[in-house]
Amino acid sequence: MRVAACIAALLGLANSQGANVMIDLRPQPKKIKVRITGYWPGEDEWSSRYQSSTGTKLRAGRHCAVDPDIIPLWSKIRILNGKREWVAVDTGTAVKSKKASGGKLPVVDVFAASEKQFKAMRLPKVAMVEVMK
Repeated sequence: MRVAACIAALLGLANSQGANVMIDLRPQPKKIKVRITGYWPGEDEWSSRYQSSTGTKLRAGRHCAVDPDIIPLWSKIRILNGKREWVAVDTGTAVKSKKASGGKLPVVDVFAASEKQFKAMRLPKVAMVEVMK
């Protein structure tokens, strides 16, 4: 009965005026601190063929590799206060082992057309990111 009274109060049913209440049921983005690295065609046989571990054709500046135990595949990743957004479609042993961060932080490995393009993105080495499924 107490729960019903709380729900009624929230929805404005307890008084005669009635209230417009909007409840946001969308999942909130997860915020985590990550190490950002880059990879490009020629670093291994898969990236040379623009092939991800999920079978998706890699698109420079659009796709990234993550550890799926921390960031689910097909999630959207965005640096806080940034405009760039990537889709997690790839994974790799160096990403899973957190090699670039010395085993401390999860790694987001951004796919670029070349090393030059990756450097031109001017991404921070460590950043807070939003992960949206």
